[in-house]
Amino acid sequence: AGTNGADGSGGAGGPGTDGLAQSGGAMTIAATGNVTLDHVALDANSANGGLGGPGGTGGSGAPGSGTGGNGGAAGLNGRGGDARGGAISNAGRLSIISSAFTSNAAIGGEIVSSAEGGAGGQTGHGVGGDGGAASPGSKGGDALGGAIYNTGTLAIADTTFSSNKAQAGRARGGDGGAGGPATFADGHGGNGADGGAAGLISSAVGGAVYSTVPFTVTGGTTTGNEVTGGTGYSGAGGLGGLGAGTFGGPNGGQSGRSPNGSNPGIH
Repeated sequence: AGTNGADGSGGAGGPGTDGLAQSGGAMTIAATGNVTLDHVALDANSANGGLGGPGGTGGSGAPGSGTGGNGGAAGLNGRGGDARGGAISNAGRLSIISSAFTSNAAIGGEIVSSAEGGAGGQTGHGVGGDGGAASPGSKGGDALGGAIYNTGTLAIADTTFSSNKAQAGRARGGDGGAGGPATFADGHGGNGADGGAAGLISSAVGGAVYSTVPFTVTGGTTTGNEVTGGTGYSGAGGLGGLGAGTFGGPNGGQSGRSPNGSNPGIH
């Protein structure tokens, strides 16, 4: 995860790190490799891309007797790691004869925890600080080849592929920072920031096999293999700052919005 921003003026959060790519849940064949699989069963192997690290949370705005400090912007999220070949990643020469690949999976890395904007600073008689901007959702990892990812020479004969899957990662936008509250009746709460936009859509290709080059297949069957593309979803809008705190004053700040719909928040 990224480092959190400093309080005061609301420092920006640091960037998150990208998730690591993973290849070949059972085996990885290098460019110099030459492998033959004859009557081999490869079941329930997986390659899982690393999670994208969340950016740091924006620093909170400092309280002020007049205007509270604005919250800092959240740091950018890291990208989810790609997954290539749930069972095998091949860059060399691979021959597969009378074998079976069942329930293998390539799962792209997700961004499940996204950075939030910092909260606005509190005020007494003035205006609370506005919430800091949220981080957008970055991008989930791609998933390529539920059973096999191939960039080399591949020949498949009389082999069964069943119930393998390639599933791309999701990416979530962060929540907007909350507006700072006002503690006296003539004060005004700060505005909440909008939620972060949904992440970019990631790809899932080849429920059984993904290859960047031509390869040969003779005989065999494929049954129930699947691909699931990644989704992006938005963060929630930050809550508007309370007007007059516990005194119940009317001057609450405006809540932020979620890009996928309104967030009524607290006024």
